[in-house]
Amino acid sequence: MAAAGGGRGGELRRAVSTPDRASLCHYLSSAGYTSGFGSSDGQAATVESRLSGMRFAAIQASPGRSYVRATATTSVIDAALALVVASNIEVGSRTFLTS
Repeated sequence: MAAAGGGRGGELRRAVSTPDRASLCHYLSSAGYTSGFGSSDGQAATVESRLSGMRFAAIQASPGRSYVRATATTSVIDAALALVVASNIEVGSRTFLTS
C-alpha cells in the first residue's frame, strides 16, 4: 500500500499547494491560471473604474487578475466599505439587499 500523499498524485498536490515551487508551472502556467481562475479583463476594468470613482489611487490589477491593488485615505476606505456593506451581500447566484 502506498503512503498517503505518495506517487504521482502526491507530487501534483505538493506542487500546486506550494506556489513558490518551480514545479507548479509544470502543471499550470501563468496564462492557464489566469484563464481558469482570474477575472476577465472587463471585470478587472470595472473594479478599477469603481475604485477610481470612489477616489482610490494607484489602482492596478495583478498580472493574473486575481486581485486589484489600490491606495486611499482612511476616510475614503471607510466610505467605500460602508457603501459595500450597505448595498448588498452576494451568496452564490443570489443577492441580498441589506438596506
